[in-house]
Amino acid sequence: MNINKFVLLLIPIFTTILLRLNLIDFPLERDEGEYSYLGQLFLENIRPYTESFTMKLPGTYFFFGIIFQFFGESIRTIHITLLFIQILILFVLYFLLKDFFSDLVLFFIHMSFAVVNTAEIFLGFAFHATHLVSLFFLISFFLFIKAKNYSKNYLFFLSGFFLAISFLMKQQAMYLVLGSFITYPIYLKLENYNLKKIFFSGLSFGIGFLFILFCLTIYLIQNNILNDFWFWCFDYSSKYIGLVNINEGIQNFLYVTKIFHKNFPYMIPLFLFGLIFFPFVKLEKKDKFLIINFLIFSFLTVTPGLFFRGHYFIPFLPFFIIFSGIPFLILEQKFQNKKIINLLFIIIILMNLYGVNKNKDYYQKKDLIKTFRFNYLGAPFIEAKQISEFIKNESNLNDKIAIIGSEPEIFFYTKLKSLTGYIYLYPLMEKHIYSYKLLNDMFEKISNNKPKFIILVHSEIEFLASISFEENSKLLKEKVSEIEQNKDYKKIGIVQIMRSSSEYYFKEDLEKFTKKEGELVSIYKLK
Repeated sequence: MNINKFVLLLIPIFTTILLRLNLIDFPLERDEGEYSYLGQLFLENIRPYTESFTMKLPGTYFFFGIIFQFFGESIRTIHITLLFIQILILFVLYFLLKDFFSDLVLFFIHMSFAVVNTAEIFLGFAFHATHLVSLFFLISFFLFIKAKNYSKNYLFFLSGFFLAISFLMKQQAMYLVLGSFITYPIYLKLENYNLKKIFFSGLSFGIGFLFILFCLTIYLIQNNILNDFWFWCFDYSSKYIGLVNINEGIQNFLYVTKIFHKNFPYMIPLFLFGLIFFPFVKLEKKDKFLIINFLIFSFLTVTPGLFFRGHYFIPFLPFFIIFSGIPFLILEQKFQNKKIINLLFIIIILMNLYGVNKNKDYYQKKDLIKTFRFNYLGAPFIEAKQISEFIKNESNLNDKIAIIGSEPEIFFYTKLKSLTGYIYLYPLMEKHIYSYKLLNDMFEKISNNKPKFIILVHSEIEFLASISFEENSKLLKEKVSEIEQNKDYKKIGIVQIMRSSSEYYFKEDLEKFTKKEGELVSIYKLK
């Protein structure tokens, strides 16, 4: 890398650091709380899918456990790791794409990725499993290109190895796996590999992929959790992704794209222009085939369940941004004039400055409550830290909590374990064949074992009761009423969550509480 290329990469890295440093201390949201809590359990040699039930593959929990082991259990550890992951992705993208695109296009891709991947619409302030899906897939992609260039089977093995790691982070990566196994053999054929070389290259790639799955299978069997793993990650999750119909899915997609266009109005037009004119770009046909295929398969990672949640788009963003850079490649190839190219560099910088300025309140963390209320309604992610501090002062190390809500970050903050494996309420209120049985099982465990603390998150209850099965709603209201009237428990705290602020009433201050418009979190302690 010469000095000019280094500077062109350094500017996006500096931009990433500058933007993310303001987000380092953001409170954990729901998914981060889940990964963090299960990371804690992993360090204590507690098997996944036993004391905590989740429908996600275990790779992200292992990853969080590893970073906690080396860097400590804190919000800063989580978000600084995310910062380094984004910087690492920038490096991988550079070395992956430098043989495909010019310095101008590479600069656009890196600058746009630095800004857009951090954006609020994609929940860029939070560490999601999809960040790891993206990182490990891009590493796999890069290693495949290197393996192809040097005809090295050990690099094909490593490419398959990292693709499997990407898959273990979240099931969405299955589309990237499918795309890799479909695309790579055809690409090697276009590279004039003979059938023998394609066979042994594919064999090495497949062995690398299967090696990771074999190791996971051995781990699951040795820990006697294969059946639990299969139920939560495949049987249950297959019901979860069938909750949204096509019309609702279209509305979800249009909502995200509308907000994205509002915040970055130049990106979608650039992408559409690049998509239309991509066939006319001066690239080799085999390279066009490779890039367009992964645009398609990376988009498919966004579609499971038709939820189109912001963080689902993260593995798609690199390829979306690559196609958004095609107009600059076309202009560069057409004019081949140094002054015009320099002008295009300035335009790229100005566009990204516009995007940052358009979202300056978010990037500068001027209104933390506004950010969380916009993205999560009344969920108490900001309040969870103060609630957890209060509980820590009231608890002993071996006490257990039951949360009637979906706030696993409280388990992480307090370092107290959940009485039940149900760290989320919302899956138990959804319209599928398992929900009533699981909801009833959760309340039976609470009733029979009496945790030291019960936390009722009323925002969850009131919201979910309107979309659940009638019998689930009835059971939930009945059990919540029993808890509220249970003489074995004493209410020791209430948090009033309002649109622009929150009020905390703990112990003696409970007498001052007056119900206002908004959501509530109630805290009960066993007498």
